[in-house]
Amino acid sequence: MIAVSAAGLGHRFQQRWVFRDLTFELPAGETLCLIGPNGSGKSTLLRILAGQLSPSSGSSRLIGSLGDIPPEQRWQYISWGAPYVEHFSFLGLEETFRLHHRLRPLLYSPAECLHRLRLEAYSQQTLGRLSNGLRQRALMGLALFTRCGLLLLDEPTSFLDPQNTAFLLDLLATERHGRTLVLASNLASEFDRFPQRLALGAVQ
Repeated sequence: MIAVSAAGLGHRFQQRWVFRDLTFELPAGETLCLIGPNGSGKSTLLRILAGQLSPSSGSSRLIGSLGDIPPEQRWQYISWGAPYVEHFSFLGLEETFRLHHRLRPLLYSPAECLHRLRLEAYSQQTLGRLSNGLRQRALMGLALFTRCGLLLLDEPTSFLDPQNTAFLLDLLATERHGRTLVLASNLASEFDRFPQRLALGAVQ
């Protein structure tokens, strides 16, 4: 499992700070919910934790069983899910899971993943032809079922109706397997089961 910490963390685009002076500790196996309006830096913070973006100030750490994980190696320990993550839209759904499994092992077989996501009926349909809600459920499942120590989920309930939102949140609760979870959302009320919050607001 992976622990996460930040000290004096900040980031700006040109002269505009999206956040600054963030300091927090997230023990291994726990959940942190990032909340705040659009533009408050939730996605930016996730990218920094993932090692995709260098902060403008301060530092972040991912700590595994052998100590600190360098930013350039963090991709090996994380799984990332977001509506804007690009995938091969021309591949069938089960084919997408099979390809992913070859690159990053899954917790279950591709067929079992689709079963747990209740997507077996769409296994041969291409990702690009799925509805927004079905595609979102598939992509969040792909991230959730990847073997990793840290899950980073950005707007996991985007495009989902209330029934599918409840289904996905239940899935997160039952399929975490003790992994550390950081998720970001504009809809704080959907994540009442995750009481540890970090509120971000636009910085002038």
